[in-house]
Amino acid sequence: MPYDGDPDHPIIERPWEYEIVGLCYRRDLDSWADSSIDLTLQKGPLRRCLRFLGPRHIEITEIFPNTSGLCILDVSKRQLDGLRVRVANFEAHGGCPTFWAREVVELGASDRG
Repeated sequence: MPYDGDPDHPIIERPWEYEIVGLCYRRDLDSWADSSIDLTLQKGPLRRCLRFLGPRHIEITEIFPNTSGLCILDVSKRQLDGLRVRVANFEAHGGCPTFWAREVVELGASDRG
């Protein structure tokens, strides 16, 4: 589902069908660009953990966590300075965190923590 003209990022299909079960921000004191956000999503028994590298413009609303409008977008065609991923909310009521990031990777069970 394209949002603001940007296509879905291929990392996960239909992220709005998942529940947010974990959110962890790691700040690198030497370089903010090496900071990250881990977002753990669950749909039934399936759990996926995504790491967003170099997050910027992070916003969390007071009704967090609500993932009904969660979308992960590929914004690489915008040619923004070091930003290729956007986590947004296509629902007006909010609830999921929103931010921009340099890239996103999926973590395996051994990568977490």
